[in-house]
Amino acid sequence: MNRKRERTPIKKSRLENEVILAVVILYVLLSAALLLIHHVQPEDAATRTSSTSPAHGPSLAAPSPSAATQRAERVRPRAPAGDRP
Repeated sequence: MNRKRERTPIKKSRLENEVILAVVILYVLLSAALLLIHHVQPEDAATRTSSTSPAHGPSLAAPSPSAATQRAERVRPRAPAGDRP
């Protein structure tokens, strides 16, 4: 009734094997490069960031001014309405 036929095994193409091997080699090379960079960097070297987040500022211990205070300092006082041309 339910007889299973034996299937012929599917062979992997040569291109598929080459792509898998290339991806594995690329992964190993990138990992090795990142580890090398990590271990070659001196202990006392200051790292820089391009982040604009206040959490990534130069000193986390010092309190930073709030956003409202910073905005208030940037705003120039306007002249009274009667003095405008």
